[in-house]
Amino acid sequence: MTCEKFRNLISLYLDHLLAEDEVEAFEKHLEECEDCKTYFDEINYANELFGSMMDEEVPEKLVERIKKTIRSL
Repeated sequence: MTCEKFRNLISLYLDHLLAEDEVEAFEKHLEECEDCKTYFDEINYANELFGSMMDEEVPEKLVERIKKTIRSL
């Protein structure tokens, strides 16, 4: 697997949308390529960080302020 193909498949891998043979090739490349391992670790960290933010509830006052600002534009 090339580094370019690996990078194009990261999102699908993280979302568990790759076929079994693609997962094997992806994980093999991940073990063998230090640059892609570093890149994957950064993407995975950001994915986990932003994913955890989605669990936060937005305060109603903030929602109302945003709506008011949008209406005034």
